[in-house]
Order: sequence, then C-alpha cells, then structure tokens
Amino acid sequence: MGAGSWTKADYDRKRRAVADLQARLSTMHAPKEHPFWGSQFQRTLLPSELAELKRQIDEAASSLETLIAASQELVLPLHLDTPANLPETGRATTVAERVLTSPDLKRINIAAPEWETRRAEIWELIGAGEKMADIHAKCDQTLLPAAWNADVLQMRLTLQAKGRSFWRFLSSDYQQAKNQLATICRPQPPKDIQAQIDLADAILEERQMRGKVERLSSLGAAALGGLWRSDRTDWKSAAHVNSWVYRLDSDIASGKVDPAAMNSLKAGFTGPQSRTGWSASLTR
Repeated sequence: MGAGSWTKADYDRKRRAVADLQARLSTMHAPKEHPFWGSQFQRTLLPSELAELKRQIDEAASSLETLIAASQELVLPLHLDTPANLPETGRATTVAERVLTSPDLKRINIAAPEWETRRAEIWELIGAGEKMADIHAKCDQTLLPAAWNADVLQMRLTLQAKGRSFWRFLSSDYQQAKNQLATICRPQPPKDIQAQIDLADAILEERQMRGKVERLSSLGAAALGGLWRSDRTDWKSAAHVNSWVYRLDSDIASGKVDPAAMNSLKAGFTGPQSRTGWSASLTR
C-alpha cells in the first residue's frame, strides 16, 4: 500500500515507529557495530536470562583478559609479535608446543637447506643408523669387534648349504666355515645352525647399513650439526630431531605456524632453561 493511500492514523503510526527507531539507533549506534550483529537473536530476553547472559559475558571477558596476558607472556621469549586474534594465538601456541618438545637446538642446524631439499635421504640415513644400532645391541655380546669387518659371505653360504646335513662333519668347507665363525664369536658360537646363519646375516646387514651411513655422512654433518658422530651418532636422538623438524615444516606448510616462527627458533630459543619459565602459559 503506497503512501498516497495512507490515512492520518496510518501516517501518525508510521511516524512514531520511525521516531522510535531513531531513538533506538541513537543508543545502540549502527547495527553492524552492535555486539549481537549476526546472532539472529529475535526475541526479548527475560530478566532472569539477562542476568545469566551478563554472568557469561563477564566470565568470557575475564577469560579473554587472561588469554591476552598469557599470550603476551607466551610470545615474549619466542621473539614473536603479540597475537591480535584467536587464530594468531593458536599459531603462537603451536610454536610454543613445538619448542617444548624440541631437541637441543644449539647442537642442530635446523636452518640447513638439506632438511627440505634432501628430506628422503635424511630418512634413509637415520633409518640405516637406527638399524645398525639395533644390530649391535643384539649381537655385540656374541660377536667380537673384528667380526664387523670380516668377510663372512662364503661362510654364510656354506652354513646355509651344509649346516643341516647329516654328513656336514665330513665337509672341509663346513669345517672351515665353522672355524671362521668361532674366531669372531665370544666366547663360542651358538650351537643352533639357524642362529649361526643369523649372525652372519647380521654382519652382512650391518655392513650394508654402515655403507649407507658413510655414503651420506656429509648430509648427516650438515643437517645434524653437533649431534653427528658418523656411525657413533645417537640415532634415537637423531630420529627425534628428524621427526620434530618434519612436523614443524608440515605445520608451516599447513598454516598452523607462521613462517616467522622458524626465525625465532633459529634465533636462539634453544635451551631447556628457556622453556621452564613460561611453559605454564600453555595450560591456562
């Protein structure tokens, strides 16, 4: 119905509605600036509901103040800017969590480009080192140090071919293989033929893994820095470093961590002493 068809009563009613709207806007200001803009709340709250809403708002405001203070405390030792919103706070918290689980970064060159350009080879190197360490843990009590450099391939083939034969003691090749095994074991070789073959296999596999470690030694030195000690590297620690750097790179790629955080870690948030003063911020 157009304005031309309004009665005086219609006009007066609509004029009062506009006046009421103007009065409301003068107190609440522009609707888009109102805290409840977009909430789609379309009814009047009861007094009891208003009291509960006020309580929850006060609680949320207090929590927000605590969060702001904690985030400021959190980013200070990380040399990061104070978060301006919740997503930035979440990213800063992720950085802090990575720091709390980090290895001793003073000994490792996490800025080395090899972590990105030769990732697969680093996995191969550390996997070979872990396997080599596992072989030594299982066999060092049985094998003499010289065993790891002994030529045992022919011995292993002979044990496999003749070790289970009833007539093996008549074979000079078997006797030679048995004598060779005795020279590299302490105090004496195992009696079970499969255990003897397993020892030979362990020596051969260890040599293969050691070859990989030697081939990739320059990569190990570049990526692992002070942690690198060739075949005497602490492979468990190296594996932790590798997993940690990989997870950090993944977080950066997915946007969970700001790339600037990498610079903070490079800059020297490096010792366990640096972590203890503010780790409680993560649990607030």
